[in-house]
Amino acid sequence: MSKERGIGVTGVLFALWIAVLAADRIDLVGGRASFVLTPFLVLTPVYLTVFAVWGAGLRRRVSFSGWSVAYGALLCTFLSIALVSTFLATDPPSSARRSVLLVALALGGVLMAFVLTQRTDRYRVLVAGAKLGVTLAVVFNIAEVWAFFAGSPPPLAFGPVSIDLAAATYAGFVPRLSGQVADPNRAGIVLLAYTFIIARWGTPGRVRTGWVALGVLLLFFTLSRSNVLALGATAVVALVADRSVRVHPGTVLASLAGLALTAGFLLTSPPAREGAARWLAPLESRFSIAEGSSQDHLRLLERGAKEATSSLKRAAIGVGYGNSYLLLQDVFPGNKYGNFHSMYVTLAAEAGAIALLVGLLLVGVPVVIPGPFRPLIAGIAVFNVFYQSLAEPVFWFVLALAWMALTVPATPTRDTAVTADS
Repeated sequence: MSKERGIGVTGVLFALWIAVLAADRIDLVGGRASFVLTPFLVLTPVYLTVFAVWGAGLRRRVSFSGWSVAYGALLCTFLSIALVSTFLATDPPSSARRSVLLVALALGGVLMAFVLTQRTDRYRVLVAGAKLGVTLAVVFNIAEVWAFFAGSPPPLAFGPVSIDLAAATYAGFVPRLSGQVADPNRAGIVLLAYTFIIARWGTPGRVRTGWVALGVLLLFFTLSRSNVLALGATAVVALVADRSVRVHPGTVLASLAGLALTAGFLLTSPPAREGAARWLAPLESRFSIAEGSSQDHLRLLERGAKEATSSLKRAAIGVGYGNSYLLLQDVFPGNKYGNFHSMYVTLAAEAGAIALLVGLLLVGVPVVIPGPFRPLIAGIAVFNVFYQSLAEPVFWFVLALAWMALTVPATPTRDTAVTADS
């Protein structure tokens, strides 16, 4: 692959779509609708229409792999179960709204993934989009810091578009920076996907190392335990199972030297050591399993397992997709978005055992069978143990890419990476 080659106008548009894929801080109708009109909901049908016209005009032949067909069948089964659960839900209107959103996210993700696999420059487009996404996260983080110290001003308005810059906080005074994503936990999965793509397919060298380091740093700024676990799982699978990410010895030595110098400075400077201890104390508590929210997570998981198995009917069909908040009004009073903070437990409670089984297959197959996205899906699978990403467009996009790329060698070379799964 020649790194000098560009990606063309459609490639630039696709890269922009990837960068704003999860940008739910941007509301294109400025709060005038009953939901946030994100760039994903607008740009996805536009890009698919452009591809349909462009593909038909050029009479291009599209290709399907066996794994793509299998993914399509499983996805249709999964979405069908969610839709059927709506008719049997405790609160059918709310379940219907969330099921429709789920269908839009899942189908939008799989269709865009399919469009990308028809391009011979697919990995260059992915890397360009990932770098643009990381850059956008930096810009948003700077704006969020400004908004935090300015006292959380109202969303910025640009004509009909509004941009929410309010940052979540920990301990009341530590901002959790989440870039273009409103939720810090979901922001970590987005950053993990961007960072993985750059690490896997970016041009080797110091520039790529810098991008990866920046992505990891931004992920830590979310102050999310689930994100750290997902990052760890991705790194372990990439380094041990696939052996596809090479760490240059110089990078290791430089990191160790930096740690040694920092430790030496702290040891020889009591004021600096005391200041660092004051700043790190809240973070130490945040990442401790004894911290309050960690215990709350564990109680929610236990509660969800009991609710999902409380009766034969509940185990078979659940309470309806998106209706778990009704079971948790004592924990989240008045909150219509409460859930059991685990995709697997929530699926079992809301849609039953079959939905859980299909969900496990959707995520588990790309982890068990070697493929280029295997480490990333492993990280996402771990993330969903303690959180859930069903409402995250990046989840459906990379999951579809992972299935479609299962016929590709886990470690494609630079010359064959863009054509191996055509």
